[in-house]
Amino acid sequence: MSALDVSVKTPTRTPSVKEYVQQVLTGIRAKNPAEPEFHQAVTEVVSSVIPILDRHPRLVKEKILERVCEPERVIMFRVPW
Repeated sequence: MSALDVSVKTPTRTPSVKEYVQQVLTGIRAKNPAEPEFHQAVTEVVSSVIPILDRHPRLVKEKILERVCEPERVIMFRVPW
């Protein structure tokens, strides 16, 4: 094996806040395609926390928005009419 055959790992780049927000919103829309009200609510909340993400880049690294936007539990019920 020659020196040219050794692969060099490039460090993963942390996305910018705007890229991160777009990735999260795209993922939410893909996971929940028939939920326009949920998309609107998530978009409003995410846009309001962008300044916080700018000040604290570790929140982007820790992917905090995915955790906040994914419900821990979903309670569903049906009322027959």
